[in-house]
Amino acid sequence: MRNLARLSLFCVLAGLAGCSHPPEKYEPDAPANVLNGPARAVGWLPDPVQPKDFVVAGRPSEVQYMPVGIKPPDHPVKPLKGDQVKQLEQSLDAARAAQEKAQGIDPNPPPAKKGPKKPQPDVPPQTPATGQ
Repeated sequence: MRNLARLSLFCVLAGLAGCSHPPEKYEPDAPANVLNGPARAVGWLPDPVQPKDFVVAGRPSEVQYMPVGIKPPDHPVKPLKGDQVKQLEQSLDAARAAQEKAQGIDPNPPPAKKGPKKPQPDVPPQTPATGQ
């Protein structure tokens, strides 16, 4: 009976500890809830590991996140329209043709030659089995 009372008291305290809210500002050494301190003292939780110096040096001092639900600023470069895209493709094709001509490359090369045929294994064809 006594063990049942202790167990129920532990469950109630654990439930209340789970309902505790985190602090307003993050503090790395602050316990996440009420049970972390005693659990760490008993040895059930490991001690927090401090990050290496290069990790601390690489982190910004203050992180600014994009707020949720806010429209991001307009991009400075506007997308091209259909006729502008076609004009850009034509100018790139002309530049490629000029480069190929300057290097003496044929813009329309002949199709590649077929390689030698692969040797076929010397296996006689199998005949289907007759139902005899």
